[in-house]
Amino acid sequence: MLKIIDNASSDDHRPLRDDRGCLVGLSDLCLSMSKELDSRSQRHENPWIGHPFPTLSGNSYEMPSWQHSKKLVVLIHGLNSSPLAWGQYLDALSADAATSCFAPLVYQKGYCKLKEAARPILEVVRQYAQQFPDNPIVLVGHSNGARIAAYVERKLEANEIRLISIAGPHSGSKLVNWITSCGIESSFGFGTHMVEEWSYQGEWVQKKLRKWQNKRLGQMVHRLFFAT
Repeated sequence: MLKIIDNASSDDHRPLRDDRGCLVGLSDLCLSMSKELDSRSQRHENPWIGHPFPTLSGNSYEMPSWQHSKKLVVLIHGLNSSPLAWGQYLDALSADAATSCFAPLVYQKGYCKLKEAARPILEVVRQYAQQFPDNPIVLVGHSNGARIAAYVERKLEANEIRLISIAGPHSGSKLVNWITSCGIESSFGFGTHMVEEWSYQGEWVQKKLRKWQNKRLGQMVHRLFFAT
């Protein structure tokens, strides 16, 4: 089941488009950077350290200990962010003792190939699915985290999977195309492999989208997309 949530009327079936110019895109980028710097200044006070945040050793996580779990919620942060972005959500989810939370620090903060960032997360979620085959798994990702969540969903075999994508650039990013055309992609930390995977409507992106769309035919999967 595929749903797209936006502010259009119910009889407006036009596809979502991004008609913003590069200057507006850069303004958004500066705002995001400002928020990230503000977040970093507050990270010395983290009440969640050691709770749902697993230890990242190399490119693998310390396996959590699931107890009396009825559902797993995986929260995956965006590029160059941290699990602290989910603080308020973790506060709310912790009220339900039957809900297990997994909020990992993404490998290299996402500045790597998609499969490298997703592989250690997939390993943990697969273990949960094997231990609790009847429990639903909810994958929540923001921005680059949504790309990782989609990768995990595509590779995961489980009875019931729910994907929530928040501003996920599943078709790539026009901003990446622009910075590449200006030759400044390295200034943003984008190597050759990242440019390939993030290029808007690029060949790599289209190939992965086709695999993703065809993967879940006949399986219990719910996908919910939020565009911001």
